[in-house]
Amino acid sequence: MSRILIVDDEELNLSLVTSFLKKTGLTIDTAKDGATALKLLQDNTYELLLFDHLMPGMNGMDLLRNLRRHEGNPNQNCPCIAMTGNSAADAKATYLKAGFQDYLKKPIQKRVLDQLIGEYFPHLKVAEREPTKFFAEKEPSDQQVISGATLSLAEAKMAARGSVSVDVPKRRDVPEAIRQALPEWLIDTDGLDVESGIQINGSPDAYLSAIRIFSESAQKKADEIEDYYWKGDVKNYTIKVHALKSSAGVIGAKDLAEQAANLEQAGNTGDYDTIKKNNASFLQTYRDLGSALKADIRGHHVVEEKEEVRFLERKILLISAMEHILVGGLAERLLENNFQCTRCGISMDELENYQESADVLIYYMDEMIYKNTDSLVFLKDLVVEQEKHLVLIGTRTEYEVALGSIPESCITKWVERPFDMERFLSFLEKFYREDAKKDEKKKILIVDDDETYMELIKAWLEDRYEVVMASSGLLAIRWLARNKPDLILLDYEMPITNGPQLLEMLKSEAGTDNIPVMFLTGKQDKGSIMRVLNLNPKDYILKTIDRGSLMEKLDMFFKAQRLL
Repeated sequence: MSRILIVDDEELNLSLVTSFLKKTGLTIDTAKDGATALKLLQDNTYELLLFDHLMPGMNGMDLLRNLRRHEGNPNQNCPCIAMTGNSAADAKATYLKAGFQDYLKKPIQKRVLDQLIGEYFPHLKVAEREPTKFFAEKEPSDQQVISGATLSLAEAKMAARGSVSVDVPKRRDVPEAIRQALPEWLIDTDGLDVESGIQINGSPDAYLSAIRIFSESAQKKADEIEDYYWKGDVKNYTIKVHALKSSAGVIGAKDLAEQAANLEQAGNTGDYDTIKKNNASFLQTYRDLGSALKADIRGHHVVEEKEEVRFLERKILLISAMEHILVGGLAERLLENNFQCTRCGISMDELENYQESADVLIYYMDEMIYKNTDSLVFLKDLVVEQEKHLVLIGTRTEYEVALGSIPESCITKWVERPFDMERFLSFLEKFYREDAKKDEKKKILIVDDDETYMELIKAWLEDRYEVVMASSGLLAIRWLARNKPDLILLDYEMPITNGPQLLEMLKSEAGTDNIPVMFLTGKQDKGSIMRVLNLNPKDYILKTIDRGSLMEKLDMFFKAQRLL
């Protein structure tokens, strides 16, 4: 059986890539740091390696160099793929030069990963990704659509014979599902890639919300940029066009985002001739797009479907391969403490029969674990596909055997045997108590000088989280003096006090030093990233991220916080 190793310090990315590959038949090992990866590389033989670039301690490039110069390692010449959020134009060339055989850009798309796996393992059947459908296709009618003009069948036949003159308007080529979901004027708006916009925002309705937010501030933002231009304030001019690059990308305005990126680079390098040459046409593009969108978006009603919150019942499936006195004792104590406990064996048939009986699975491991590899893989699939919570009880050796088939990211908790029964029951009580509180929205503070982008992100998050916004470091500090959020999403580049400076200030104060911070920024040069990583944020997220990927990151973060 073909075996691969995935190394990434981000549990979400490990879980995502593993879930993408779970039906390929590959044996998948995972590691969250370079040291663990090196041990796996020494003890196993792989046919493909996937290394994240930016990891604490030993990064992906260092890990690859260490492997390549380690003679005698069975994987010294194994092909290796870089996984990274670096989207610079020369990124792929950089990784190929460093010794990688290929490059996967985060957030990793299943279609791209499937194509790459198919190249390295042509004998595997990799399922093709189904195109997104927002709703069922309409039933065919007695009308034909010919290049944008809707004609009856009789008119179509006459047109084919040249009997009637048909004025055929130019129609943008988009999938029919998108044409049914969006107003025609929006699809045909110059400068918009609506397919990209829907993909980033997650749904047509979310995309329309983003369009509305963008259009309402376009003229004001254009005036601010022009004001900085005429004042000769290149620093703030560059910050503003940098911010526009991100918000334009969110709505699929690729040409405007590219113009902003070019002007940002010119500002950073002191290329004033380029700014002078292109500023007028850039502002005209921005204002024209804002006017075109604002003219029609007001009358379009936007409805967002709210996600239903699912709560866990106090039902537990207690799994063991053999009859143990302690397993029987645990089952009795669970019942005494008002948990509904069902017991079953570790065979795949029993697991399949009882899988619907509980959301929390407790596996009491023993020496039979060496013979139950297939069942371990089945447990992993239950966690990934049906969102079960898996608790393992056993010795360290048994736990390490389980990790050979179940990624650590799929394990809610490991309890080392012998264990304290009262402490274990207290953990379960806390786990269910925290789950019962999950309808209480976590509070997120967004700090970004680009108010348009903050509004876009707020629209993405506000159904699930309480969102507060601060347009400067100073306003954030004032708000934090009286309030405490569960998480801060922090931009890097802001006037007066930038993101790293604000984070340093927060860490120096007793009241704010333990507030989790994630950077959400368009800065992706190596120097900026390394400076931020030295401050130990919880994550470094690029503003090119789509709505679904951002929600997954936040959900995974808060899930992990619950278990601390």
